[in-house]
Amino acid sequence: MPPLPASPLARDRSFDPWFVGSVLLQVLLLLIVFRSLIFNPGEYLIVTHYDGIKSYFSIASFLRQPLSDGMLVMGHNYPFGEYMYYTDCTPVLTQSLHVLVQAFPALEPYGLYLYDLFILGAWRSARGCCTALCVPWATGLVAGAAECGIALAGAANDAPARGPH
Repeated sequence: MPPLPASPLARDRSFDPWFVGSVLLQVLLLLIVFRSLIFNPGEYLIVTHYDGIKSYFSIASFLRQPLSDGMLVMGHNYPFGEYMYYTDCTPVLTQSLHVLVQAFPALEPYGLYLYDLFILGAWRSARGCCTALCVPWATGLVAGAAECGIALAGAANDAPARGPH
């Protein structure tokens, strides 16, 4: 009797054209929807209103201050400042970007642009999580198509807009 697979959902891990196709489709859709943001660094923001613009202000202030200040942003809430942990700015990503910008000062004008690229890349990388959850019920292509639909629905509300920074 042959050995049983460790998981009832075990499958062959060879080249999957549906997976590659769905990845390329997602990247293409992101490039089309966010083309103005991606191909014009520093000219556009994902969101220019409400909490979105406050988050950009927090990130821009944080990236310009020295590493010795820690996670305290002195750009607002004078005279006490505000910790990045309590903003909507993904503190782990923002701290990593802060270290990168401080290590390479030439990247400072592109700090918000890099942040936006990381956020858009997270949409793309979330496909693996969606596929892992959907594989028992659907193929990777269906999961990828559903994720693309969700990304486009969100993009319709948050289309890149010109914003000062």
